[in-house]
Amino acid sequence: MLREGALEFLAAFHSKDHESILRLGAQPEHVYAALGLIGLEPGHPPQVRENGSCCEPPRGDLVDIFVEWEADGYIETAESSTWLREAAYRRPVRAQAWIFGGSRVRPDGTLSCRATGEAIALVDFPDSLVSHARRASSRWGELWCEANTDAIPPLGTRVTLILRPAAPRRHVMRLAPAGRLLVDGSLAEPAEVASLILQARELTPGHGQVIAVDRALRSDVRRVRGEIEAAGVPADALRFEDARPEAPSVDTATSQPSPRF
Repeated sequence: MLREGALEFLAAFHSKDHESILRLGAQPEHVYAALGLIGLEPGHPPQVRENGSCCEPPRGDLVDIFVEWEADGYIETAESSTWLREAAYRRPVRAQAWIFGGSRVRPDGTLSCRATGEAIALVDFPDSLVSHARRASSRWGELWCEANTDAIPPLGTRVTLILRPAAPRRHVMRLAPAGRLLVDGSLAEPAEVASLILQARELTPGHGQVIAVDRALRSDVRRVRGEIEAAGVPADALRFEDARPEAPSVDTATSQPSPRF
């Protein structure tokens, strides 16, 4: 296990384990089959677009990943995101579902991740079996994620990965002064917000996200809305509402709804 430094994988097979927290003991085809047995359908890993640019996002059913290990005689279980930290903000990675891309199938019927070792990837690898929802470069010096050392058990600890069909999540989103986007109280980029909304709609069709506007300029609302919609979120999935402070009780027959933007 890698407990410190920049990461390319949460978990990897053989040759990539020096860039990963975990080395998987299971064979790629067994993991692939197990995900199918719990009802998940593979899509495809990140792909280079036809025009040569990178990358076409991964597609596939969503999966939640947990880690389980023994410490001082007790079984500890945690969401996999708690073992990861955003390098830019030095904070735990926000929990969200992973994507079962399914690697690529070779002409002989084997999965390409068997040869490359690309299992549960944090950056864009074309043979990854499971991908993080965040699009990111694999170039050294540009890696966005690092090990959250304090949360990871000692080297040599035997860890069980638990993979489940993703459960819906609810997030509180706010547009604060200076156009700062907050998700559950921490800063977020429009692309991340878009990813969370799209995952919510995949798991709960028709889901609409409210973003509370807290003293932000209308120009910021227009800009942020445009950036989120440009990332693929349909207009009817997003609503901005004024985040007014709580007021004393009023007669509901005469009260007015919060302004919408």
